Amino acid sequence: MDAVLMKYIGRNGEYLVFDTSKNTLQMDEHAVRTICSRNFGIGSMGVIAGDGLGIADNMKWFDPSGRLIEMDEDASGVARSFLEDVKQKRSNWSTSSGDAGMPYQTGKIFLTERFIDTNRLKIA
Repeated sequence: MDAVLMKYIGRNGEYLVFDTSKNTLQMDEHAVRTICSRNFGIGSMGVIAGDGLGIADNMKWFDPSGRLIEMDEDASGVARSFLEDVKQKRSNWSTSSGDAGMPYQTGKIFLTERFIDTNRLKIA
């Protein structure tokens, strides 16, 4: 029961995108803090979570401390790029790389069952 996150580069930094329709991991404050920790996790500007078949406006952005915050222009761009990648069925790297500052995908991050268990992350 691994969890998969997509890593995107926006103008202001790196973001992780969590597709709630394909993962059973519960994205709560503790999970976001653990995953975004640069010392023990992946490190990022936060986690953008939502249904990969939905719309960007329905996605939520959690900052690295796990707080739900309002999407800014950069985070919204990442959400739109992710949804476009899902729509185009691109499983790896976006084709938008380098297009006028558009966010682009740099790869997938797999959270193993061991990481999930060790860090006491919750499964829905």
